[in-house]
Amino acid sequence: ISEIGWPNNLGGGGSTEEHSADALVRMTSLFCSQPLTGPMIWYDFQDDGVNPRYNEDNFGLIHHDETPKQPYVAAAMMNRVLAGKRFVKDHGLPYPAWLHEYAADDGTRTLVVWSTQFGEEVTLTLDAPEVEWSDARGALRTVKVTGGALTVPASETPIFITGRFASPTVNVVGPLP
Repeated sequence: ISEIGWPNNLGGGGSTEEHSADALVRMTSLFCSQPLTGPMIWYDFQDDGVNPRYNEDNFGLIHHDETPKQPYVAAAMMNRVLAGKRFVKDHGLPYPAWLHEYAADDGTRTLVVWSTQFGEEVTLTLDAPEVEWSDARGALRTVKVTGGALTVPASETPIFITGRFASPTVNVVGPLP
C-alpha cells in the first residue's frame, strides 16, 4: 500500500488527530491480517507546511515543528506492543467489532480490539492473573483478570491487551447492527 494517511487539516476532508491515530492502528492490523502483502507506506512522517486548512500540509505523524501528533503516539504504542510478534488470528467477531491476535515465540500475546460503529464489550477468557492494557492514545496500565475473564470496551480507539496467556475464548456483548 503506497501513500496511505489521514490529513489533520481544518475544513473539508480533514480528520482529527485522534481519528487518524485510530485509523492508523486499525488499518495496520487489518493489513497485517492479510496474506501476501507487500510494504505499507504511511504518508507522511512530518507535516509539509503550516497552513491548517491545506490538507497537503497536514498528513504527518509529527507537526512541522517536529512535535508529535496523536498518530505518532498511536504508531509508537502499536510498535511497542507488537514488536517481535506475528499475526496469528482474526477472531471473526460480528461486524463492526474486531479482535486480532499476535504472538511472539516466547509465548507473549497481544490482542488488538476495536469496533467502528457501536459500543460493544468484548469479554475475553484468559488464563493469566494480570495483563497489560494499553491503547492508541498512549494509556498504559496493568489490570487484574478476575475469575479468568476480562471485559474490554470496543470502540473506535483500539485497545491492546498484552501478556502470557493461551489464545482466548471471546464473547461479544452489546449492541450489534
